[in-house]
Amino acid sequence: MLIMAQDIYAFHPDPPAVAESAGLPGGLAKGAAATTLVLLGSLAGLASVGVNIGPLVASLGFIGLGISLAAQDLIKDVINGLLILIEDQFAEGDVIVVDGRGGLVEHMDLRVTYSHH
Repeated sequence: MLIMAQDIYAFHPDPPAVAESAGLPGGLAKGAAATTLVLLGSLAGLASVGVNIGPLVASLGFIGLGISLAAQDLIKDVINGLLILIEDQFAEGDVIVVDGRGGLVEHMDLRVTYSHH
């Protein structure tokens, strides 16, 4: 089956199931949830002992804004990689053509697809 997504063409010899081709560990969501819970728990603990957490929350907001502005390309790459994996556009072992150059997909992760020309 030949798949076309923008300027990327992929040939699936045997289309794999999304779960096995994505290679996404369930730990990605678990890690984000655990970090959020630890942060919220820490803030609740500080508030319960009488610490004013307003300035701390404001500081965390500014730090988050700075990190997100600095990491725009990384965030964009991760989101695009996640969409490629979820939509199963191509998988390891597929032959793809990007901008007129073809290659065999050797490895995929959230940011980079490695191919051999």
